[in-house]
Amino acid sequence: MSGVCRFGVRAYMDQKVVLRDCECNRECLVKMASSAVKKEGEAISSFARDVPVEIADVISVIADTKGRVITSAVGKSGYIAKKMAATLCAVGAPSFFIHPTEAVHGDMGAICDNDALVIISNSGETAELFEICRFAKGRKITIITITSGCESFLAAVADITLLIPKSEEVCSTGLLPTTSAALTNSVCDAIAVCVGYIKGFDKGSYRERHIGGRIGKILLSE
Repeated sequence: MSGVCRFGVRAYMDQKVVLRDCECNRECLVKMASSAVKKEGEAISSFARDVPVEIADVISVIADTKGRVITSAVGKSGYIAKKMAATLCAVGAPSFFIHPTEAVHGDMGAICDNDALVIISNSGETAELFEICRFAKGRKITIITITSGCESFLAAVADITLLIPKSEEVCSTGLLPTTSAALTNSVCDAIAVCVGYIKGFDKGSYRERHIGGRIGKILLSE
């Protein structure tokens, strides 16, 4: 097994995991984890110091959309797009996620004229997203692309492109979406929070939408 740290047999004693034949001790693993979190945090902090002005346009379009905000992406970006849609719903901006593969099998019928489409792709060249963009473009639906690919197809087809800086991933291959995913997720959270501010999101409105779980108990008890 390759990698910085190789684990051997796991023996379970007294409900504790004992790691044998480990090339890295606990201190090493803690340092590795700390370094990863630090690098991701630095990427987010760097972006925060120089946020593109286009983010204001993105926020305004989403807040003013008369229909629904539709998010679409694949891979790790897909999970971020799903979370963005869920967070937008929570702050009062109706939103849902469409998987681009399902979109070309009929789900594009859910996209209406007054909607806005948010595309997330780190490279900006995710081929699975091309068709849903062409569909939206043909119906004059506003397309927002969040990407680090400034000269990519998805940046070119968008009405608004929010560029995020290329980030060094924290994994050993430099390819696994880690830093880029953390930064993108942070940007999407920031957009949703600002949209909520415009829509007057507060504990009262949140109480109406989030009656379940621990958050619901806190809101309903106030």
